[in-house]
Amino acid sequence: MARSIRPPSKPPHSLVRAVLVQAALGAGLGLAFAISLLALDINGLGGLIRGSDTGLLAFILLAAGFMVTGGSVVAGTAIMMMRNDDEDGDGGHFSRDRALVPIPVRAGRRSSPVQRRFH
Repeated sequence: MARSIRPPSKPPHSLVRAVLVQAALGAGLGLAFAISLLALDINGLGGLIRGSDTGLLAFILLAAGFMVTGGSVVAGTAIMMMRNDDEDGDGGHFSRDRALVPIPVRAGRRSSPVQRRFH
């Protein structure tokens, strides 16, 4: 009797690693954006932070906000674009083989008690 050979499945930690890598890349993009805001002195933000006595704290808070936002967006996008092996779809995209069917709806005029009071 021949044994069937199953293809190796992805270990569960590889998915977690992929999401963490995407989150780290997004956090790096957020940090780069915060640094570029200060370096280009957009709307005087760089001069304001450099001239403040709590400038380091202000930069840390600014960079942390951009890093959390960037990491969340990139990791969320990576999760939404993952292919689900249980479905036949192509991971996060709509199936194009379905036809749209119009649903007939009868429109009637209804008035609310508020409208009756003013008309």
